[in-house]
Amino acid sequence: MTEPISVEAPSEEAAQELAGSLGARFRLEISQVDDVWVVAARPDHSTDRVLVDLLCEVERWLVAADVPATRIRLDGRVYVMERPGLALA
Repeated sequence: MTEPISVEAPSEEAAQELAGSLGARFRLEISQVDDVWVVAARPDHSTDRVLVDLLCEVERWLVAADVPATRIRLDGRVYVMERPGLALA
């Protein structure tokens, strides 16, 4: 994994919360792109476990920050992760 994993946040505060929860395990950049904030996380080493850890942390962040869903960009693809327990109509 050479590219960073990018996670969208609805506000600067939510982006800062996510960055804080990712801690020292990733090199992080926070930027604003149009009307969303983006946390770009680049792991210090590349393993499948690093990706799993990041996705678990994003899922916890969705609940803690009360964010309904986020887009995650990884290896040229875009994925949507919804907050657990959220029933979207």
